[in-house]
Amino acid sequence: MSNLKNLKKAQLVALVTAMLGATSFSAQAYDCNKAGVIEVNGQSRIEAMPDVVIISVNATFKSDKAKKSKDTVEEQVNSLIKKVTALGVDKDLIKAQSISVYPTYHYTERKRIFDGYVANRFVSIELKDFDLIDKVNKAALDSGISEINSVDYQLKDNQD
Repeated sequence: MSNLKNLKKAQLVALVTAMLGATSFSAQAYDCNKAGVIEVNGQSRIEAMPDVVIISVNATFKSDKAKKSKDTVEEQVNSLIKKVTALGVDKDLIKAQSISVYPTYHYTERKRIFDGYVANRFVSIELKDFDLIDKVNKAALDSGISEINSVDYQLKDNQD
């Protein structure tokens, strides 16, 4: 029985010691704050030239037949891909999204009137040679694509 009492006393002493240690630690930290304040401010600036440019275009066509709209957009995109690869751009750097075809309408006097079918397909082209930007834009226009959405300069590997 006395061993059990000694064990409980030892546990109580350990608990009190731990609480006092924690209390005195926070008091010491508090006292340090009274002595002064350390404030650190900093700025960093890195300048880097972009090493790639992404050109995004949208091939679109409207017709009274869904198939004609789709086929025309496919012809535009295929023409663009052919012209851009002829410039030396790797085909893996040309990304064509899925094609969408949908009907369009306009409304007059509470009537819905069919306008036709619109097909569109977004294409992005990654270039490492900035001298090709104008040539790729011209290839898009020559292919019947009239929407050049963006020319976005980027760092390919911005980890450095």
